[in-house]
Amino acid sequence: MRDPARVHSIDVLESYAYALAAFGEEVTAVLADLGMSVNRALQWIEQDQPAYWQEQLRRAERDVQEARLNLERKQMFRIGDFEPACHEEKAILQAGKQRHRRAQEKLAKCRHWGRKLEREFMDYKAAVAPLAAWVAIEIPKGRSVLRRMQRALTAYVAAHPPEAQPVAGAGAEAEPASPQTASPQTAEES
Repeated sequence: MRDPARVHSIDVLESYAYALAAFGEEVTAVLADLGMSVNRALQWIEQDQPAYWQEQLRRAERDVQEARLNLERKQMFRIGDFEPACHEEKAILQAGKQRHRRAQEKLAKCRHWGRKLEREFMDYKAAVAPLAAWVAIEIPKGRSVLRRMQRALTAYVAAHPPEAQPVAGAGAEAEPASPQTASPQTAEES
């Protein structure tokens, strides 16, 4: 003979099914939120930043052209043997060249990190795909099994009401157990 099932409350199955559903919804929401966050980061690094640094590169090129012209004009303006020092114009040209170099470097880094982040995102999606599939398939299956168990136990209790057991020391019979409490027999024995 098998050990009897010790089911004390059929309602626990229902609350467990609700908890399982809540877990599935929470995991799905977290995975969706993470996916959106990574997509925003990808958009920022692949679209927003390159556009920004491309504009900075154009501005720096324009500023360098203008600084070169100003320097050449200043160098052409001579008074006798006196050649102007043009310190300010040279400093402006150097600053423009530095901004141009920095914009080129940032643009190259955006391209590099955009490709790297794209690969990492693909790896992330491959890593969480089994979890997402498990949540989408197994949680509904589990809830279905729990509902079937609950229906089977409820039908069993209805068909085989628990026997009234005397209360120890009272000498009188105790009230029958509630329909939510199954007898210590297994559902398979019926």
